[in-house]
Amino acid sequence: MGGYIGAKTGTLVASASDIRGDISATDTTPEIVLKNTTETDADGGREGTLTFKGEKSGGEEVTLAQIEGSHDSTNDDSRGQLVFKTNNNQLGDNVTETKMTINSSGNVDVTANTASITIRNTSEEDTDGGRESKFKFQGEQSGGEISTLAEIQGSHDGTADDEKGDLIFKTNDGSDGVSPTEAMRIDSSQNVAIGNAVPTGKLTISESSGANAPTSITADNTYLQLGSGDFGASNNGKFMIGFGFTDGTTNTNSPAYIGYQETSTSGDTKGALTFHTRDVVTDTAPSEQMRIGSDGGVHIKPELNAPLIVENPATNNQGAYVKIRDGNSTAGQYTWIGRSAHDTYVYANNSDLAMKITGGSSDAGIVTKPNQPMFDAYLTANTTHSAGVYNLSTGDSWSNRTNVGSHFSSGTFTAPVAGRYLFAAGIGSNALGSMTYFGLEFQVNGVRTYVHWFGKGATGSSYFAANNSAIINLAANDVVRLASEKAQSCTILGGASYSFFTGMLLG
Repeated sequence: MGGYIGAKTGTLVASASDIRGDISATDTTPEIVLKNTTETDADGGREGTLTFKGEKSGGEEVTLAQIEGSHDSTNDDSRGQLVFKTNNNQLGDNVTETKMTINSSGNVDVTANTASITIRNTSEEDTDGGRESKFKFQGEQSGGEISTLAEIQGSHDGTADDEKGDLIFKTNDGSDGVSPTEAMRIDSSQNVAIGNAVPTGKLTISESSGANAPTSITADNTYLQLGSGDFGASNNGKFMIGFGFTDGTTNTNSPAYIGYQETSTSGDTKGALTFHTRDVVTDTAPSEQMRIGSDGGVHIKPELNAPLIVENPATNNQGAYVKIRDGNSTAGQYTWIGRSAHDTYVYANNSDLAMKITGGSSDAGIVTKPNQPMFDAYLTANTTHSAGVYNLSTGDSWSNRTNVGSHFSSGTFTAPVAGRYLFAAGIGSNALGSMTYFGLEFQVNGVRTYVHWFGKGATGSSYFAANNSAIINLAANDVVRLASEKAQSCTILGGASYSFFTGMLLG
C-alpha cells in the first residue's frame, strides 16, 4: 500500500472530510465503522456510504460506484439494508443508480433494464453434466436439521467440445438428503422431459428410465392432467388440447381440438370426450364432429350426415373391419363387420362367416348367409314304396341343386342355428288300384308333424302329386326330413322334374 493514515494497528478514527491514500485497520477483529449521527426513522435514512471514484483522461473526477448501508422501514427500530449502486454513464459523472439491494430479511433485489446474475464454473471440462452451476434451496426442519429442498442446475449437455447446455430441475422426494432427485430437464435442443432425463420429442412425460408404469387408473397415476379444482359454471366446462396452426398468437381458434366436456357438475362431475375439426381454411371455430359419451356410446353429429369411416390404407386383401363385443361375450370373441375388395362380411365369433353381401358390377347385392342356409334338392331315381309310412329322406337318393352351408346331406337337413325356417316339398307318383289316401309330411327329430293329406277315390292306373310347405321353428341341430304315408304301395317318381325338397332360414 502507499502508506497509512492514522494508526497501523488498533482503532482508526478520522475526522477529516477528505482522506487520501490507503486506510488499514489491523486487529484480531478488524473493522471500519461509518456512523451517521442523524436521528431519523425514514426509510433509507441513517445512511453510510462507501463511494468509489476515479478520474477520466482529462483529470475530471467521476463517481463509479457506491455501497450504502441504510435504515430499512420507517419504524423506530434497528432494521438495515445494504444497497449497491453503479454509474451507467446516463445521468452524469457523479450520479449512481441502485442495482442490488439486500434488505433486512435477507432478500436480494436486483434492478436493471435487463437484470441478470451470472454464475461461472471455471473448470475446463467437456463431460456430460460438467461445467455445472447450481442454485440450491435449503430449509430447516423443526429439529434444526438443514435439508436441501430443491436445486436448479445449468450444465453441459453431451461430451463434445461445444457450448451445448441443459437446465435441470430437482426436488427432494422426502428421502434425498442433500441430493434432490431430477424432476424435469430442458436439453440443448429445447426438448422437455418430465420424470425422465432423456426427452424423445418436444415434450416427454414418463416415469424414470427402468421404472414401472402405473397399472391402475387414478388421478395420482395420471401422466398429464387437464383440470383439477375448476369446473364450468353452467355444466359446460371444456378442458381442451388444441392442434395446428394459429399464426402465432394472432388467430382465435386452433384448427382442431380434443378434450373433456362436462355434462354435469354435480358431485365430482361427469362428461364426454369430444373431437372438434373444421372444414374451412379461415380462423373459424371447429365444430364437434364426434363424442364418446359418459355412457360409453360413440356419437357422430346427426346434422352432418357424416359416416363412421374405417379404412385400411394398405394395398392388400386384408380389408377393414369393426370389432364388436359385449360384456357377456366369451373372452376374445368378437363380431366382425367389414369390407374386402367389393364385398361386405359379417363374422360371428371372430372367424365364423355369418353373412356376405356381394358387391361389384356383377351379382351386386346378393346376400349369402353361410350359417343361415338354403338348399334345393331332388330325388334322383324312381323308387317303390310299400303301403304305410315311408322315410323319403334316408330311404331314397337325393341330389343338390343348391346347398349353401352344406347343411343338407343324404336327404336330411340339420339346422345350424335356432330360428324360423321355411320348407317346401313335392312328390310325383303313379299307383295301381284304388288309392284312398296319400300323405306328404315333414318330420322333426323323427317325430311326424306338418302332414298334408291327399285322397284319390278312382281305380285304375293314374299319376298324381302330393305337395307340402310349412314354416317351422327349429333349435340348433334339429333334424328335418321327408316321409310319405300311403294306402297302398306305389312308385315315387325320380328325376329333376318330379320330386323335390327345399328349405331356407327366414330369420
